[in-house]
Amino acid sequence: HGLTTAEHNVLKQMTQGHKPLDIARGQGVAISTVRSHIKNIRLKTHTGSIRELLNRVAVLPPISLAMKQGLDGFGSAPGFLN
Repeated sequence: HGLTTAEHNVLKQMTQGHKPLDIARGQGVAISTVRSHIKNIRLKTHTGSIRELLNRVAVLPPISLAMKQGLDGFGSAPGFLN
């Protein structure tokens, strides 16, 4: 979906149960920055809400360890939650 590295990191942390304020504090950025990332993620993924997006991510099949290792060998893979 063409997520930036920052958007990917926010999505990854949200799938791990972190709240936007906690993400902002952990990254040392303003809450408005995290909210902007969430808005962009929703637009890029055509989802109506972050809950809808998290529900979609939750039902994705897990990426096998071998596949993850293969992707890591080519740098970051922003389209995947690694």
